[in-house]
Amino acid sequence: MFNRERLNRAKNLIFLPSSMMMIVALIVVTIGTQIVYQQSILTVIKNSYFYLMLVVYFWLIIFTDEDFLAMMLKVITWSGGIYSLILIIQSFTYIKGGQVFLDYGQFGLNPFFGNLGIIFKFPRIAVAADFVSFALLMTLVDMLLNQTRVRLMINSGLVVVDLFFIVFVSGTRMYIIIDLLLIAYTICILLWREHKAAVVITGLLLVSGILVLLPKILRSFTSGDRSASYDIRKEEIVYYFNHIFEHGILGIGFPDTRRYEHIIHGFKGMTLQHFGPQYFLEDVGILGIFAVFGIFGIIWITVLIVDLYRSWHHSQKPLVALLLIGYVVLTAFTLSLLDAQRILYLFIILYSLDRLTRYTNYQSLEEMNK
Repeated sequence: MFNRERLNRAKNLIFLPSSMMMIVALIVVTIGTQIVYQQSILTVIKNSYFYLMLVVYFWLIIFTDEDFLAMMLKVITWSGGIYSLILIIQSFTYIKGGQVFLDYGQFGLNPFFGNLGIIFKFPRIAVAADFVSFALLMTLVDMLLNQTRVRLMINSGLVVVDLFFIVFVSGTRMYIIIDLLLIAYTICILLWREHKAAVVITGLLLVSGILVLLPKILRSFTSGDRSASYDIRKEEIVYYFNHIFEHGILGIGFPDTRRYEHIIHGFKGMTLQHFGPQYFLEDVGILGIFAVFGIFGIIWITVLIVDLYRSWHHSQKPLVALLLIGYVVLTAFTLSLLDAQRILYLFIILYSLDRLTRYTNYQSLEEMNK
């Protein structure tokens, strides 16, 4: 497996600088955490192991060929569509008093009401939104790379199913906004060649509509039944910002979640009548990375931004690369791909961007030049 030809592929990786910086940050903060909190290296690793998902990026680049990207897109797009359809069917049967065939409860889908699904009386099932939104992104990528009539029709159907789940079953407002923006971008790219005037007019209308609806959209975050989450997020931003340099150049690090819960999640009231707010690093996007890694997190993210720009600049498919980078940027503020439950998606995106710098339509540039 570790022959010279395969290992040589790692020499010119687009994201090698940011990957190396991530490894440096991880090692330094791991050692710093062990010293500051006087805890074992095993405890530190238990609280930071998911960053080792970085190995997925290297594994995909070194041990897969150019055909793997096409296969991966197919698997993810179909999985997302089937998953969304199953959840939609379960939600429908749930409200009709039918059989519950999926795992509901504290560690299952845990449905509750109060989202846009009220139109169809669907319970909210938000737990699957991360994967479905990611699958929708990869479906849009496949649409731009494979513009045959049959493939476009199939992918369009999958996008509709995914979006229906996101809007009416998941109800995650940020994903709704992000996914609609990405779909609008993809439609404009697909129609631009033959319908430039229509795209321009439609784009202007969409921008005008967004500007008109923007105050209402903002109010949906800051008022109403779900305004409490907005208020808590404001407090979370202040709390974690003040902890970026918690220990000099280091941030919070990876302390034991039981002994140092008050540092990781903020203060919790100790009375039964009142519980103070509990904060989560996952809610504040890349600010959570800065709070954990301190100055090393800031350097790491800065290098990653430079690498993302380089991947777009050198890409054989810059419009597709921009779609992928746009998703990383749009999710960075509150649904960061650097969080434990989403970090795998980040490295799959980085792999896809890396491949797009070398291949077009899943064929190597060397083959095209022959």
